[in-house]
Amino acid sequence: MRLKIASRQSDLARLQAYRVAEALRRIEPAVQIEFEFRSSFGDRNLDVAMDGAVEKGLFTQDFYEGLVGGEFDLVVHSWKDLPTEARPGTQVVATLPRADVRDLLLVRKDARSRAQWRVLSSSPRRSYNLQQSLKTLLPGQPEIQFVPVRGNIPTRLRKLLTEPAEALIVAKAALDRLLEAPEAEFASVKTEIRRALAACDWMALPLTLNPTAAAQGALAIEIAEGRSDLQALLGRVNCRETFAAAQRERAILSSFGGGCHQKIGVNFLRREYGGVLFLQGLTDTGVKLHKFQLEREGLGKNWQAHRDQMFPVPPNAIRWYGRRELEVGPPPRAQGLWVARAEAFPPAWENQDFAAIWTSGLKSWRGLAARGVWVNGCAESLGEQEAPMIETLCGKRVDWLKLTHAEGFDDGRMTVLATYALEPEAENPVLRGKTHFYWMSASSFWRARELFPEMIAQGYHACGPGNTWRLLQNQVAAEKLQVFLSYEDWYRTLTEGDQTHG
Repeated sequence: MRLKIASRQSDLARLQAYRVAEALRRIEPAVQIEFEFRSSFGDRNLDVAMDGAVEKGLFTQDFYEGLVGGEFDLVVHSWKDLPTEARPGTQVVATLPRADVRDLLLVRKDARSRAQWRVLSSSPRRSYNLQQSLKTLLPGQPEIQFVPVRGNIPTRLRKLLTEPAEALIVAKAALDRLLEAPEAEFASVKTEIRRALAACDWMALPLTLNPTAAAQGALAIEIAEGRSDLQALLGRVNCRETFAAAQRERAILSSFGGGCHQKIGVNFLRREYGGVLFLQGLTDTGVKLHKFQLEREGLGKNWQAHRDQMFPVPPNAIRWYGRRELEVGPPPRAQGLWVARAEAFPPAWENQDFAAIWTSGLKSWRGLAARGVWVNGCAESLGEQEAPMIETLCGKRVDWLKLTHAEGFDDGRMTVLATYALEPEAENPVLRGKTHFYWMSASSFWRARELFPEMIAQGYHACGPGNTWRLLQNQVAAEKLQVFLSYEDWYRTLTEGDQTHG
């Protein structure tokens, strides 16, 4: 069988075509593959603004015409470049496993202390979603100005290092794929990326603040309609989970009009506790969008409550424990730090260098940023099972040291260092009449059960999807335990039918 695979001629596009060919050769070793690399309209017309282009499929229309005309058998795209509406005569039938969906911020080390940053990005989505929220993640909280930039990855990196700009935002998947490329032809671009990374500090931007372009990180394999032979072949390499997520995200974007001019980011992640939807932006009609939502089956009436039955309300009304700092000595060198909460990060370590600093969620990230600590990313309150996926950027395996309290959860995946101890508060909370509980930590649950065993045994319990959930699964009946993405999600969900909750 002979196949001609087409793609754009940039380093990243060629690399993506090679990965599809590699997947096909694994299932059909005898297949003979020829490549067709060419520039697209968007590549040839760099003066066309991304948010003002009237052409549909700025980087894909040329290939669509060649596919319909029979010049090649299949085209490999970055799926986010395809128009959201279907095109007559062709269809996307397969994809490979998705790369990291997040955007990456690169900041020149020699410019970090400046009060104003020019951030290179032509994405209306990024500029809208990050204009105010980005600086809350940054030490010093610089003012942000977005500046348009076009070109392939090496071109953008060169502009960051040579033009008057402090920062650049790119799709993390692009750098990861190029750095992982085994082919000799990509050696020079890998060297260029490494040089840029050495000159910059970086952070993986959180999806809760910056959902990315629909289907970012996913490849789209497009064929002409009627090619049942190719559809069957490509079905054998298709990653169904990635395909479903990409289609879901594109359908959501399409419902608001679609197109790269939209100020809308959307991502959908499938997890064992349900589907997590990130949606944020501004529609063309001026509607503000913001969703960080867990999709699950209906909870039933047992999971409805009046605020007087819920604990804690408000969330910080009760402190179960005080904290006592522990002496920890000097920090380990060049190790990754996983910070369970901002208070776990010793003040004496604030000006030290580490391979990476990762936090459990945005609250801890912002807390450390306010102290002048550069944070590389976070688990977005989804738990330690959310892998940072930064080994490629770091160029090596990262050994993680988890900073937590003396009785913090240890599942053996990370070295654990206790930087503080919990001490029970002298005054106990009042739980009379409470039936529905949200737990910020397993230690709070255990303390409450010790003090109020009968009430806790009869109650309905909720927590985030991290370690607390994993520990409570062994302590609470399944029908009385639910995962929520946040305290706010729990409170809103349980009081939806209560008109008095205010």
